[in-house]
Amino acid sequence: MSFIENWLNKKTPYSLKNLTKILQESHAKSIKENDHIQKKTFSPSVIGYGHGQCPRYWILAFRGADYEYNHDSQSIDNMRVGSDSHSRIQENFINGDLDVECEKEIIYDDPPIRGFVDLIINNFDGFNIAVEIKTTRMESFAFRKAKMKAMEYHELQILLYLHALGLENGLILYENKNDHEKVLIPVQMNRLNREKIDFVLNWMREVYTVYENDEIIKNPYRKNSKVCSGCPIKNWCFEKSPEGTVIKKPLDYKGLIDNNG
Repeated sequence: MSFIENWLNKKTPYSLKNLTKILQESHAKSIKENDHIQKKTFSPSVIGYGHGQCPRYWILAFRGADYEYNHDSQSIDNMRVGSDSHSRIQENFINGDLDVECEKEIIYDDPPIRGFVDLIINNFDGFNIAVEIKTTRMESFAFRKAKMKAMEYHELQILLYLHALGLENGLILYENKNDHEKVLIPVQMNRLNREKIDFVLNWMREVYTVYENDEIIKNPYRKNSKVCSGCPIKNWCFEKSPEGTVIKKPLDYKGLIDNNG
């Protein structure tokens, strides 16, 4: 539970426990409800981590699955703070002496990919630069700043955008949630990153071909896997879907992205 359980040691003339329960429930109602969803495209923001690396997840998502969201009040507020930070930082770019586009839709056909890049800076020193905004905790921010190294799935996300847009240069802007300090980490579509993107795109194409053939991939994980614990279609996958016969390994790209080569 995200709220402090202060009713255990603090007496009040009313029920703090019941009040906390109501607040928790009101947070839950404010987030997207469970729904049956059929995905049409891969998402650059999801493909690089957790269930997004699972080939069976994408097969079931393309076929249509029951999505269950189990966000507690703290995670909901974190998402809202992140969204608010995106808007605030985008406004800072707009107010500067820059030619920028915000939330530009990215569509790629083979394999089918759709997403939205946070910012594109047009014609800065003769370059167009894609920018992704990420908020993070102090400890993670300090590490990113010291190493000038983005998280691998953040790099993968912006590299997919660069590929789809035909651009060479990107930036990942990290903001410290605690004090709003920021750092810009450059990402370039160099030779090694092109090879990486080709590898990831081929993996997605192979997965999508399985879907087009009306086949199902056998689950590469056990039900108690850490990857499955955060998957929104876990119950649909294990309880309501065929076992599958096609064997396909999860997307494994870590350590292969190098934006300094």
